[in-house]
Amino acid sequence: MRTPRILLPLLGAALGAALLTCSVTADEPKKADAPVVIIVDANGKEHKVKGWKITAGTRRLGWLAPADDKEPMPKDPPPQPPKGGKAPPKKGTVGPEALAFREDDSTTFVDGVLTLVPLDRLRELDYDKETKTVTATVATGSKKDAATVKLHGATKFQGVNRVTLEAEIDKGELGVAEVKFLGGADTGVKSIKFPEHEVALENMGKMSKITVADKMQKDPHTVYGLQALYRTADGRETVSPILMFKKTIKLDVAKINKLTSAGMEGTDLTFTVSLKDGNEETLTLMKTGKLNDKDVELVGFLGKVKAGYKLYPIHTVTSIEFAPDV
Repeated sequence: MRTPRILLPLLGAALGAALLTCSVTADEPKKADAPVVIIVDANGKEHKVKGWKITAGTRRLGWLAPADDKEPMPKDPPPQPPKGGKAPPKKGTVGPEALAFREDDSTTFVDGVLTLVPLDRLRELDYDKETKTVTATVATGSKKDAATVKLHGATKFQGVNRVTLEAEIDKGELGVAEVKFLGGADTGVKSIKFPEHEVALENMGKMSKITVADKMQKDPHTVYGLQALYRTADGRETVSPILMFKKTIKLDVAKINKLTSAGMEGTDLTFTVSLKDGNEETLTLMKTGKLNDKDVELVGFLGKVKAGYKLYPIHTVTSIEFAPDV
């Protein structure tokens, strides 16, 4: 017997957020019930949807993939320019899925700071068409009724803070319709409420302060457990406390008091490195090198926050003050 599904009325003007594609047949294999998402469309109508997936607006947390997962993780899609551009390639399939969110303080760079919200922590997305903004409500505790934090961002740029949620809707004799609900588009949905999960939270680690390279953002960001995020030659991701400088210097962040940007030499970034032993040098940060006998590329700096993680591409960083020894 086919698993029951919630039927939606025929899509038309009442579903300004949805794009309809009829497909598949009555012989479709059974699928286990998925948790329900509650979607309020552009006209204020509520829809309860099962069997959904997000096909745009997320990123895989590759460094959290199981060690025995052999599938390589493709590189991140190239950042989208503010005024459009081609759709990004299909996202990777390794590691937990997370909302890729640009908060108001994410800098003005096209490739700016990302807040990565694991989907099991995401409670709701609320879109305001008039102000072209979105508010994400995120759980900060391990229980279903845990306290939440709200993140605020803009949707006025193509590909920024926009999500596409797809669901298969059984239309009886017509077949199965694949419906796309668009978050952040001009005719998109008003809100998406996600199911509540028990959340597995990590130890936050020591605090660090990051100042970003944006004239509009003078206050430092506070993050915890800051490390470097690397991508290996096979496309997988790994985190490490080790930073590599030309030509053969490798420093654990535990030995560093502060990194301060000293500008660029060609395409290379240089930093004044203040060590906890009192020494200070101006060094060139290596974007590629060998780590644990593997070729790696430096993606950026990764820190933990209440909502999940923050990823700072290298060019967005003006300075980092690492946690002092206590």
